[in-house]
This record gives sequence, C-alpha cells and structure tokens, in this order.
Amino acid sequence: MKRYILIMLFAASSAVYGSDWAHNAIDLTHEFGNGSGVKVGMMDGEVRCSHQELAGHCSEYYSAEDFGQYWSNHATHVATTIAGVNKAPDWLDHGGGVAPNAHIGSYPVFSTVWSPNGGQWISDSAEREMANLAASHGVTVINQSYGDYDNNWRAYLNPNTVGVWKAHKNIIFVNAAGNDGTLLDPGNVQGIENVVFVGASDQSGNIAGWSNRPGNNYKDQFIVAPGDFISGGFANSDADYGHMSGTSMAAPIVTGAIAILHDHWGHLKGDPGATAGILFQSAIDKGAPGVDPVYGHGMLNIRGMFEPIPIVDNPPGGGDPDEPCDDVVVTPPVDDDDSDWVWIGTPGNWYDSRGLKHQSSCAAPPEDVPVDDDDSWVWIGTPGDGNWYDSHGDRNYFAVEVNGRRKILRRAKLSSALIRSASDLNVVFFDRFGRDYKTNAANYSSHSSVVTDYMDLGEGVSLQMVDSGKPNFKVDMDGVSVGRGRTMGFDSNPVLASLNDGTFISNDKVGVMYSDSSTAAVYKPEDWLTFTYVKENGFLGSTGVGKYDTIASTVSKEYGMFFGSATMALSKSDGGRSRSIVKMSDTVPSLGFAAGLKGEIIKNLNWSFTVSQDLQPTGGTMSVSYDDRHGRNINRTIDMGDYRDTMVMFRIKFTW
Repeated sequence: MKRYILIMLFAASSAVYGSDWAHNAIDLTHEFGNGSGVKVGMMDGEVRCSHQELAGHCSEYYSAEDFGQYWSNHATHVATTIAGVNKAPDWLDHGGGVAPNAHIGSYPVFSTVWSPNGGQWISDSAEREMANLAASHGVTVINQSYGDYDNNWRAYLNPNTVGVWKAHKNIIFVNAAGNDGTLLDPGNVQGIENVVFVGASDQSGNIAGWSNRPGNNYKDQFIVAPGDFISGGFANSDADYGHMSGTSMAAPIVTGAIAILHDHWGHLKGDPGATAGILFQSAIDKGAPGVDPVYGHGMLNIRGMFEPIPIVDNPPGGGDPDEPCDDVVVTPPVDDDDSDWVWIGTPGNWYDSRGLKHQSSCAAPPEDVPVDDDDSWVWIGTPGDGNWYDSHGDRNYFAVEVNGRRKILRRAKLSSALIRSASDLNVVFFDRFGRDYKTNAANYSSHSSVVTDYMDLGEGVSLQMVDSGKPNFKVDMDGVSVGRGRTMGFDSNPVLASLNDGTFISNDKVGVMYSDSSTAAVYKPEDWLTFTYVKENGFLGSTGVGKYDTIASTVSKEYGMFFGSATMALSKSDGGRSRSIVKMSDTVPSLGFAAGLKGEIIKNLNWSFTVSQDLQPTGGTMSVSYDDRHGRNINRTIDMGDYRDTMVMFRIKFTW
C-alpha cells in the first residue's frame, strides 16, 4: 500500500522558521539559472496550479481513474518548493522555490477524495500512465515524494515503481527516502542508476532522526537536503501557506536544483547519469569521510554544482591498456598521428561542446600523461580564482576543443613581461560532464627578484639577497668569478632579471650562465654597453608559449644628476609548438627603459625621480583559438605592443 512520505506541521503567522534556512544550507544561487525552459514532473497528489506561487507555469493532468475532489496540500507544497515565485507574506520567510521559472507538470498518482490533507493511492496502472504521459511531454526530471511499505510495514521499493524507473532511463527520478528512521529498502535493486534518493536534514545540518538512510546498498545514489519545517503553498486557496517536514520536502529541493542545472547546461537533459554525478560529486561531505551509509554523498550544494569537475583518465571500471577494446566515438576521432592532441573520451562517456556523446571501453594511451615535462604539478585555473592540479595518480584535468578536436587544457605561465597582454585572452574549457566554463588563457608566474647587489663578505666571497629562495653567492679568483645568480655580477640587466638563477662563470667583460630553463651569455665591451644572448625554454621568464632565443643590447649612461638606460631585444621562436592554448608570433621585439634625475639630500640619504618601462614586447601578437559550447570556433588575437605600461616613481633611499 503506497502512502505519502511526510510529517506534517501547520504554522500560524507566529512561525519562526521559513525556507530561508533551507536555501542557505544548500547555498542556493540563481546566478547560473532559475529553471527556465525545464519541464519538471510531479507524481504526487493534485497540485493547485492556480496558486499564486505557480500560476502561469504549472499544468494539471489527470488519470482516467482519478476521482479526487480536492487539490492536495502535500502536492501543492512540494510544487511550490520546486518552483514557487515567492509571493508569500513576509512573515512566512518563504523565499520562493528553488527553480522559480521551471514549468511544473502535475501527474497525480494519489487522489485527494476527503480533504486537502488526505491522499489515496489510485493504482499501479495510473502510476505507469502518468509516467508515460510525463515522458511524452518532454519532462526531464520527475519528483516522487512518496513510497511504499511491504507486508511487514517496512519501507521498500515497490516493483511497479522500479519498473517505471527502468522504463524511462532518460529521465532522472528524485525519490524521497521515507520518514521511519530505517533503511529506505532492505534489498539491493539494480539497474536504477537514474534515481536519486533523498534524505532530510534538520536545521542543525545533521540528518533528521526520522529520515530513512541508504545503507551500503544505496549510498552511492543518496544525498541529503533540508526537510525540517519547510514553508510552502497549501491548497485551500490561491494564497494559502503552511509548513511541512519530511523527506517529501527534501526531495523537491533536489529536484529544483536539477532544474537549475538543466537550465544552464541543456545537454544534461536526458542524461540522468551525468546529472546525478554532478549532484553527488559537488555535495558537501557529511558524517564519516567519503560516501557513507547514513548521508550517502552528503549535503546538496547548489553553488558547488556549478564548479567544474575534472576529467579522470582512468576512472573505476576503465579499460585495461593490455586488453583489446573497441572504440565507439560519435564525433570524428582525434588524428592518431598528432601527438599534441590527447584522447579525452577514453575510457567512459564524455560530451563535446555540441552535447554529443563520446563512448569508449579503452583506457587512455600510457604516453598521453597530461604532465608538463618540466613541471610535475600542472596548475589549471578556473572561474572564481580556484585552482585544480594534475594529481599524478588520478590524472585529473580539463579539456579544450579546437576545430572539433580535444586536448588537455594547459594554461601558459606568464611573467610580468607578458601577463598584461594575456589579460584580454579567455578560453572556454570543458569538465568531465561536458559543461563549458570560461577562464583566463594564462596564469601569472611569480618571479623572485634581486633585493641587493653582491655584498662583499671578505676573502673574495660575496652574497646577494633575493626576495624568495636561497641567497645567491659569488667567489672571485684572480679576476674570474664563479657562483650562482642571474646577474653574473654585472649591473642590473632587464633580460637577465627575467630569468631564473643559475650557475655562472664570468669576468668583467664576459659571462655565461646555465639553469634548468635557460642558457645565457653576456658581453660587455664598454662600461655603458652590454650585449646579451639567451636561449630559453620560454620567453623572458614565461613558459608554455614556445621556446625563444633572445638577443639584446643595453645602453646605460649618467650625466651629473641625469641618468638613463635602454634595452632593445629581439626574440625568435625555434619553431616548436606551444604546449599551452596560447600562441605567440615567431618574432617578438621588446623594449625597456628608465630615465630620470637623482641627488643627495644629506650623506647616505638619496632621492631619485624615474620614468620607466619594464622590458615588454613592442610588437608581435598573442592569440587563442577554441570552440565554444555551440561548436563555433572562436579566434582572439591581440597586439602585444598595445599593452605596454609606463611607471613614474619618486624614491628616497637610505644606505648604511
């Protein structure tokens, strides 16, 4: 015998709780959608669609066996929890529904014969009829705030309801777990992956004592949402309200969250597996760490649902690289001979930016490890200034698509010389469930700077301080210096200043330095003239934009209180491919300068006034190319010379 799953509480105007606490608990936001364009099915009692919370976006349908005389308080409350528009009086603190623009379709399976508070199960055939009707209307999520008891009055999953779930695999069903404080089902029903079971939390954030639990058999399909003393519409009039508690109230909160998700990413409609996966993986862990038999995945977290979830190369159940396998890819596959492009759709199911599904039973090729050779931790930027990283074993990453082909998202790491240029370059990337996000095409790569000149410690040994890391050193031996440091003992040089510190040998005219990222040579024929050559795994301290050779000349002169210096550089790419999404011109000219006045106030107290520009490109282009969520290729190119900045500085310096 089926019955409603609820504990009913009525409240007068002195009620101290509404739904605001529930919305806060799930971090409700309509920043990304409000359910527009989403059809939500309600298999419950008869919804009063004329209620002021629902009027204009609610439709009523009835089975031929439905002889109800009243609209249902329970069904109307559930419907307004999903999609109410918040026309309630202020004292109620109602806050409206989770997805106020979703369209509610009422498909009753209970007949309200005696009063709005009652509800009589119509029939199993009516349940099948209503589910089929909802499917024919294009409903993508169905709320079921009801359940059943076996002959021993234990909660269990009725075979007829299970049959409905299995008959509509492209619809996600949200099922209230029950209010008996026991397991939601003593068995272990298989093949119902399109069902999300919902338990109820109280206002402390813990699962309510009366809420059913999933146990070990259903914990992977279970989530918790607020269900205690929830305000909503009642059916006695178009402006009637009250409070109810139960998993019946928690389930529609999850249903509303799904409507918001389907509003923002339409390709998730008809994919219950991806929809449920996003709910579960974004949930706030509760109870024992990980998925547990009490809370399942934890508390619903709507804002967290919109954070990207990394792709995993080798998820559980993935193929064995040593075993034969068959690929089935809906869209054209990646070219086998293009090693820079990495298979994204293997193993498992992914979606491209057009919402098309990729399927494969093959494991990712072992050589396609998404880790930069020179950096074992690859930071990946996301909206909200968050960071994700490639975690070695799990190999988590995001994907970009260019001209219909997918590759791992690698953002360039840019020094101060390039980061301003890249500030106007964005890129769209995709997560594990084919959802599209936008982020900057590059990260800023902080770079240590020299704090002091080399300070003589005696016996030919000098020390140079930098603002991070170990200090540099220099040892002088008969006019030859060896040590560690990017300046090699020469005066400040903008090209050398952009590099990492390395091991060097130099005299007063020539120096050579080697580090993991660059090899540099300096020739100083005159005190006022310096020539520099750098062969770098990057560009002026930036990485991920290709490898460049740079030749530069620096002129520095002083005339009394006037001083000035200028560095002109020309960088040439070696023709290799960039590993990141950012591309640069093969040839890039750069300029840096400083000019000003200086003087002494008193002994050891000096002043200076300077107009300067750090070494920055004066020409060349930087570009990104990617496919958006509709499969349209977007190209964005900027002239790096437009992003130069000049600084004016007045400084007072005291020297010991």
